Amino acid sequence: MARTVLKKVRNYFIAGIIVLLPIVTSIYLFWVLFNWLDSLVGWPLKVVPSDLPGAGIVSAIIIIFLTGLLATNIVGKKILSLMDLIFSRVPFVRNIYIAVKQLLDTFSQNSKTSFKKVVMVEYPRKGIYAMGFATGDAKGEPQKRTSSNLLSIFIPTTPNPTSGMLIMVPKENVTFLDMSIEEGLKFVISGGVVAPPVADMHDKTYIKEGQGEYEEKRN
Repeated sequence: MARTVLKKVRNYFIAGIIVLLPIVTSIYLFWVLFNWLDSLVGWPLKVVPSDLPGAGIVSAIIIIFLTGLLATNIVGKKILSLMDLIFSRVPFVRNIYIAVKQLLDTFSQNSKTSFKKVVMVEYPRKGIYAMGFATGDAKGEPQKRTSSNLLSIFIPTTPNPTSGMLIMVPKENVTFLDMSIEEGLKFVISGGVVAPPVADMHDKTYIKEGQGEYEEKRN
């Protein structure tokens, strides 16, 4: 009897930790990030007599807005191109700068390297499916080393889709999904909780013809 009670108490305690730890950790990290950002970029508002909470956040928003405004005109583009050249040549800083820039380019809707289609593949083994994003046809040596037409697929991690892995899969082994890229990202971030409504499939299959767009064909 006593063992049963202790076992229940232990299980409740463990369950409480499992529930509270992610919440407390998230709140703590958010608060640390908020204070760090507030102190880092709050200097433009130090002229304000009173100590206003969130002044740094307001400054960050203003700085981001002004930077975007600068990047959309000819003079600003030249200045940013010069800064890009400088950061790309500074040792150590160059590695971080280029990595972050490439990451942002990957998730930019206007980028040539943006995701083309939400797909599903059997990975990491047959019978287990992973959702990913097709980035285009495999190129270079990887494609030449095989007789199959390969598709480059980015498999993101949950809940952080900015990290993941690249796999190259024969196109005939890829299932193309109807959901949009945005819906696919929401699905990944939520761990499958947020899923778009399922359309009438009509036994559809997708193939890639030539180097054009993915075309839908019905059986």
